[in-house]
Amino acid sequence: MAQLKALILILSNTEKLDPLLSTFVMNDIHGCTIWDSEGMTHRVVNSDNDVSHFGGLRNFLNPNRDKSKTVFFVGTEEEVKKAMKLVINVIGDIDKPDTGVMFTLNVDECFGIHDKDD
Repeated sequence: MAQLKALILILSNTEKLDPLLSTFVMNDIHGCTIWDSEGMTHRVVNSDNDVSHFGGLRNFLNPNRDKSKTVFFVGTEEEVKKAMKLVINVIGDIDKPDTGVMFTLNVDECFGIHDKDD
């Protein structure tokens, strides 16, 4: 089996999730896992603790902000590069605030994923 990589996308702009998944399917990227996730700041601001003086202001300015979605994908280096390009095509400039974070990790061992040729 070829060297595998993991692509992790923490998507703050959750309106882009369905278009992204549709784009993945149309481009033969399958097997993603999606988790509901929440950033630390969001959690602290919305907790009962009075940790932040700005929490009330932040809630007032953006009370209905969705929690984020975390997308996991494990594939070959080529598949992960392809998926990363698709993410940029759908989401746009990921470096803009409140868009998301994307990174990759090398996968040393993996079980349950098989080559398409198997």
